[in-house]
Amino acid sequence: MSTPSFTSKFHKKAYPFISPTQPELSARGKVVLVTGSGSGIGQATAIEFAQADAKALILCGRRKDALEETKLKIDSHRKKVEVLIIPLDVSDEYQVPFAFQTAKSTFGDIDIVINSAGYFPDKGLLKDTSVSNFWTAFEVNMKGSFLVAQAFLRTCPPSEKHPKILIILSSALAVYPGSLMKSVPAAYPITKLAEFKFAEYLAVENPDNFRVYAIHPGVIDTDMSKRSIAMAPDPEALRTILNYEDVELSAGFMLWLCSERGRCMPSGRALWINWDVDELEARAHELKKDPFLLTIGVLGWPFARTE
Repeated sequence: MSTPSFTSKFHKKAYPFISPTQPELSARGKVVLVTGSGSGIGQATAIEFAQADAKALILCGRRKDALEETKLKIDSHRKKVEVLIIPLDVSDEYQVPFAFQTAKSTFGDIDIVINSAGYFPDKGLLKDTSVSNFWTAFEVNMKGSFLVAQAFLRTCPPSEKHPKILIILSSALAVYPGSLMKSVPAAYPITKLAEFKFAEYLAVENPDNFRVYAIHPGVIDTDMSKRSIAMAPDPEALRTILNYEDVELSAGFMLWLCSERGRCMPSGRALWINWDVDELEARAHELKKDPFLLTIGVLGWPFARTE
């Protein structure tokens, strides 16, 4: 199944324009909080911002040992970045505000938040799955996104002097027809679809000095993607044809999006990390002109009016 693309170039690997060595993508002076930073995309993104000279990184995740491993990898790059580890369950309405307050009291205002935490439920038809399995996806993916966004906005209100950026990791699985995704537990694409719409509303409610995006972070070789592939009717065949994206592509795209260059992207839009950033910058005027472009709705709507 081919993947539709908003840009003519569809990247699978990192490329020079999104490298942390690009001066235009510098994160110097920025305080960045990353959830789910103990492994996979969250870990790679934290490392990417460290390489781009971020002032401080707050590593959040369920497992402290995994967060410490991320810190060691950051330290190995010999960058002068301060790192704070905060064990965190993003679905806990008490832990999340406390984490943001702790981070702010340590480093001052947080500039960028990457919400990479997510949950992929066990396989099962809706009629057979347990309430716990189904609802945990909502607790982590949707409630977690809500709690993180709310704590960010409350703890570090956006201002002209201190603009804020929030990126929520959603998934392309949310936009494919269910008939093509039969092996995927329904709770996952349902909650990921909600995250796209959630970002739109955050953008509408916070139009000044705040940018928010829900993105498809790519098909990366992570524990979550391996779990998803194992649920396919023929996992071995899928593994043979699947061409993973580099995790650095995902991390680099987010670095670009949080930079001055990425500022041209209207807030609230759905973006794929595979899309070429030069082309996105060139087409930014289209997004600003068309409020429906790269938003979530019913395919084909608005329909032509009938008399």
